[in-house]
Amino acid sequence: MNTVFQTRFGMFVPCDRETYRKLKRIRHLAGFAEVMARRWTRAQRRLPKNRVFRRGRERRVVTEAMLFAPFWFPGAQAMATPLLVRFMQNYGRARYPVPTVGEVLLLGLDAVEIDLLLERIETWHKSIFRQW
Repeated sequence: MNTVFQTRFGMFVPCDRETYRKLKRIRHLAGFAEVMARRWTRAQRRLPKNRVFRRGRERRVVTEAMLFAPFWFPGAQAMATPLLVRFMQNYGRARYPVPTVGEVLLLGLDAVEIDLLLERIETWHKSIFRQW
């Protein structure tokens, strides 16, 4: 994306409103992915038989499928992938408008990549949270 857009308030941003809403939705779901990554990290400190958490009356075992693979590496501690770091930088660029065109930092993600990432994270979210 090499286009700069002007907001209703005269500020400049690197993407249109539709793309920004997609980035915002990805960021929202990435928050859930971060919660699951922290749950994974806590569970790895326990013995396998004790890796159960409760959600109301239901008991669930922490599994590797709970991690959103494009954003988190499984291991003893869930570590962020370069894609997550790159996404957060681009989201910050889109979120904060700047007063002049020259100050706009263009997005490093193209529209196809954003759409693919949104589709993947929404599929992951539905598969993890459909039981609750």
